[in-house]
Amino acid sequence: MQDDILRSKTLANDILKQSDAPDVSGKAAREAEAKVEFLTRELQYNQQVQSALRGIRTVSRTLDQVEQARDERHILDALHLLESERRLGMLVHSWSIADHLQTVQDRGTS
Repeated sequence: MQDDILRSKTLANDILKQSDAPDVSGKAAREAEAKVEFLTRELQYNQQVQSALRGIRTVSRTLDQVEQARDERHILDALHLLESERRLGMLVHSWSIADHLQTVQDRGTS
């Protein structure tokens, strides 16, 4: 992810340099537009990754609570945590996002 950030910063700096140039050819303008589109896609992807990581962190915390309740022999509390619609929905949503990100990544590398 850090490599992506550095690459995005480099592209952004290139765009700024090109915008400062007084004479921008059609080719340079198209290249700048392509870079902007790439940065926009990178930003969207990074936002999706961040959202998925937040969901995974929440699910992980919930599972930690379930395990603690189980270890303390509070089985009903553990079951209630697992049955929580909001948390279960977050789990499914996180998995869905992770699957989508994997698909996007697979397309980008093929």
